[in-house]
Order: sequence, then structure tokens, then C-alpha cells
Amino acid sequence: MNRPTAGSSDDRSSPRMLSRMLCRTLLGAALICVCAGSGQAIELNHYAAGIPNLDDFFLPPPEAGQFIYGQYNMYYFSDTFRNSDGKKVDSITLTGPGGRPITIKLDIDIDNYNIAPLLMWAPKFTLLGARYGAYAIVPVGNPSLAADLSTEIGLGRSVNEGTWDIGDFFFQPLWLMWSLPHADITAGYGLYAPTGRYSNGALDNVGLGFWEHQLQTALRYHVDQARTLSGVLAVTIEIPQEKEDVDITPGSSFALNWGLRKNFMDDWLQLGVVGYDTWQITDDTGSAAPPEPLRHHDEVHAAGIQIGVPKLGVAFKYMHEYEARDRFEGQLLTLFFAVPLDPAINWISTSL
Repeated sequence: MNRPTAGSSDDRSSPRMLSRMLCRTLLGAALICVCAGSGQAIELNHYAAGIPNLDDFFLPPPEAGQFIYGQYNMYYFSDTFRNSDGKKVDSITLTGPGGRPITIKLDIDIDNYNIAPLLMWAPKFTLLGARYGAYAIVPVGNPSLAADLSTEIGLGRSVNEGTWDIGDFFFQPLWLMWSLPHADITAGYGLYAPTGRYSNGALDNVGLGFWEHQLQTALRYHVDQARTLSGVLAVTIEIPQEKEDVDITPGSSFALNWGLRKNFMDDWLQLGVVGYDTWQITDDTGSAAPPEPLRHHDEVHAAGIQIGVPKLGVAFKYMHEYEARDRFEGQLLTLFFAVPLDPAINWISTSL
């Protein structure tokens, strides 16, 4: 792991304002988080809208069993940071010694691989007329960030981080699904716990350092009677709490996941068009939050394709972020697989 060679975060003189340039990347339970700023913090939340596949917002069919192990394998890469106007940021101009402007050329290379193991429970009982389920995710992240900053006068810092660690734990104890003749509807509540490594100002954070509530509902409309062609729309709202070690509460966010998928060959092949849109809907608050003129709300929009084998519980997805504000704009690859655990549990129980 390489540490900064210049611009200590403890030196607050103007030439050392490079230390205020913080880039943080997280992919976990369902999470990508990246932050960057020039003289201010940009706070993003836990939910990574590009992670879930279209059918992941809904309980698995009853024949899959009560216990299921799933795993998301995610690779995110980006070389672009866009400001609040949606313009690509290639350089930053700061005030140097004697009031001279210093131009910092920005070379961003985000390259992350993360794993998010998932344990799902779908017992055979109903609540409020709906099937009940719950699940938990313990993401393991490898934040890898290369950001080379240089100035015309030779001041700069180089950061190259690469470590594995556990991210923030997510638990959804309430997950309900109502099945209608041509549609499925879900509603759920989940909670993120700050179990991942976090230290205010660190360049290798894996966790975000705050608790967060998540509310989610989804609709899957089946176009045909056989339910092979379906449209999906999911809404997710995040409500963060105050961060550790610093007086700031990130703003709430609103996300839309959408897509259309078609199953072929008796569920041996699934093709889909997918997308997501996320918006920050409230200001960051607290004494460490940016002043009101600098309180820009981040957003990102993406579209892509999904290919899967429903019979085997396998799905691959590619997502391209085509518009972003106040955050990185990149691309995402995911590979998901699920394995029913009931056969193994039954074998163990009969063997004891």
C-alpha cells in the first residue's frame, strides 16, 4: 500500500489543500460508494443500484426451498469524475503561495472488485397475506484506487490503495411479496450497520461510518400468462444517520431500478434490458457539511443488459453509467449465483 508522499492531512496551509481531495470507493450488499471533493466532502449512501438483478427484488419460488446462499461478484471501473453541472473534471485550480493559482491535473483510475455473500430465508408462512422472507449481506471489499495528482510546481501526491476487508453489514428483516394473477409486489425494510473499516479522512475506507435505513418496494408485471415476459420497476429510499468521528449526516437518496426480461427454453435462458437512476433528495447536514452554496445533490443514470440461466440461479450483467453529477461515472460488471441450502441441511439433520 502506498501512502501520500506530500500534502499531509494535518497541514492546513494552502499548498496542502491536496489533502482535501478524498476518493473513496465501496462495492457491497447491495453497495458501490465513491466520494471525491475539492475543498469539500461529497457523501454517497450504501445502496448500489447497479447490483441487483431484475428478479432479485422478489422472493424466490417456493420450490427453491427455505434457505438459499447467493453471491454477487462485482467489478466497477471508471476514469471520469463529473461535477455538479455534469462536466468532466480534468483539473482543479487552487490558490498557492503568494496568491498564485495552482493547477492540479487529475488522473483518475477506479478499479474495484468486490464480493457480497448473501443468506436468504424464505419460510413457508405468510404475513399480512404476503409471503415472508428475510436476508443478510456481508460484503467483502477490495477498494483499489489510483489517483495521480501533479502540479506545475512539482507539489503532488500519489495514492494507490489495495486491501481486502469486510464492508458494512446489511440486514433486511422484513420482506413481503404479494402475488396477483399478472403481477408481483414486494415491500421491505432493511438496515445498514457500520461494521466496515472507517476512519474520517482515510483513503482506504471500506465502510461508510454510519447507520442507514432502507425502504424498498418493487412491481413485476407479467405480460404473458406463462410469465416469461415481465417488466420490473423498483423504488429504494435511503435515510442515513450521522457519521462517526465527524458532524455530518449524508442526505437521503431515491433510486429507481427498471428493466424488461424474457425467459426462453423453459427458463434455461433469460435476456433482459436493465437500468437504474439515483438522486440525492435532501441536503447533507451538520457542521462539517458544505456551506449552502456548495450543497450540490449527486445523481447517476445507467443502462445495460442482463443474461441469465434461471434454472441454475446464475445471472451476468453489464451496466454503463451515461450521466452523472457530483460523482464518478463508470461501468459495472456483475456475476451472481444462488445455491439452495435445504438439501444440505436435510442431509446433515438426517445424518446426526
